[in-house]
Amino acid sequence: MAQNKNHHFVPRCHFKPFSLNEAGICIHAYHATSGKMIKNASISGQCSKNYFYGEDNKLETALQGLEGMHATAIRNVQGRNGRSENDELFSFLRFSLLQHLRTEQAMRKIQQAQQQLVDTAFAGEAAQAQKPPPLSQREIIRMAMVILKDAADVADDLKTVIVRNESDLEFITSDDPAIHTNKYHIQRLGRTNFGLSNAGAMIILPLSPKLLFLAYDGGCYTIPDKTGAVVSLAKRSDIRSLNRFQILNCASCLFFSNLDMADEVQEQFKENQESRITTWSTIEELVEFADGRYRAVISSEESEASEMLHTSARYPIPRGWPSFLKFRNPVRVMDTGTGAGIRRR
Repeated sequence: MAQNKNHHFVPRCHFKPFSLNEAGICIHAYHATSGKMIKNASISGQCSKNYFYGEDNKLETALQGLEGMHATAIRNVQGRNGRSENDELFSFLRFSLLQHLRTEQAMRKIQQAQQQLVDTAFAGEAAQAQKPPPLSQREIIRMAMVILKDAADVADDLKTVIVRNESDLEFITSDDPAIHTNKYHIQRLGRTNFGLSNAGAMIILPLSPKLLFLAYDGGCYTIPDKTGAVVSLAKRSDIRSLNRFQILNCASCLFFSNLDMADEVQEQFKENQESRITTWSTIEELVEFADGRYRAVISSEESEASEMLHTSARYPIPRGWPSFLKFRNPVRVMDTGTGAGIRRR
């Protein structure tokens, strides 16, 4: 049991392609909180905690099996210079969803959202006696796994592609590397709260300094220069725009392979620091407008009659987007007219 007590919430198989000579031993890190650059940091000590997933090791053991399949898929795609089989793309999608929900930062976001909901629902001195205690680590992990099941059910319709980096910059990664964002909601609708089922969903996961996995809503976006399931990028600005998501999403650490990237990482973090957020959820009041159907409150009168509180994830607004991902004209979306918002067709 002792040999399994150090649980990695970002697995070593993710860090290996970014490690020195891909040996899986050392990696360069930028500690965003202190602004320190750490050369040749040991991978074994990165993004891990003793018994993070529980002392029985059951979840940790199950995750190791998925990590092994992910590592094999990365090696295969690297060997083909970005070309992938359908089962490998599916594996990357599933791993990205898992990775998005398994980190310490992800647990913190779930805890923050739940606490925000509880604080709102039990506001006022009279309600304090009934206010439940904060969620335990075990409860948060259980909730994350339930969310993962729902996410897997709604994300399978996303298109998937491997992004091949042909620029002189490299992709970086972080302590929370699997990104969920939404160009359509942020740019077209002016909304920073959305879910995976909403129109415009995007999932981003760097695979190596030269490869990145992207899943996207084919009803909202198109990639004109895609060849099969590969898109090649030579513009530094596109690589920087994809690295920007690691900067906006990380808890405290960014990781990279080549020491020549050190100044670039530090400079880009400082450029985007003001766009980082600390509150990752928002509360909406919902009112029933038809039998069993709810929508967001839009007036003070409706607020007084609201029957439900709804918490949704909130995301940072990037200063730019990758140029290769274009909006469809017109976009294909479905307005539910309910609290579910605008979803994919």
